[in-house]
Amino acid sequence: HYGQVRGVGVGLVDDAAVDGGLAHLRADFLDFCLDHMADVQELPGIQSICMKLAYNMSMFYPELLGELMRTVEAMDMDYYSPAVRSVRRRIMSGRMGRGKRRRDTA
Repeated sequence: HYGQVRGVGVGLVDDAAVDGGLAHLRADFLDFCLDHMADVQELPGIQSICMKLAYNMSMFYPELLGELMRTVEAMDMDYYSPAVRSVRRRIMSGRMGRGKRRRDTA
């Protein structure tokens, strides 16, 4: 159950980040994301969200973006789910968009 609670918490941060932006770096949260995105024992959903959040935080700081790209590149994709592989491909190709697409419900 701990993984589900953590997933909900990270998901809420992801939603808030889309609305408020991630220009203000929290080094401890970036470290959390870097650690959990590469942890092969972490849930794939949390890995994916952490990769997206780490990218969104790092894009404001070229030296951190370089570190993130090296970390993502070094991840052996044999140990990760298709969801994580997809996020990795988008980050590596530069096609990772900012935020979520919102559907118009009107």
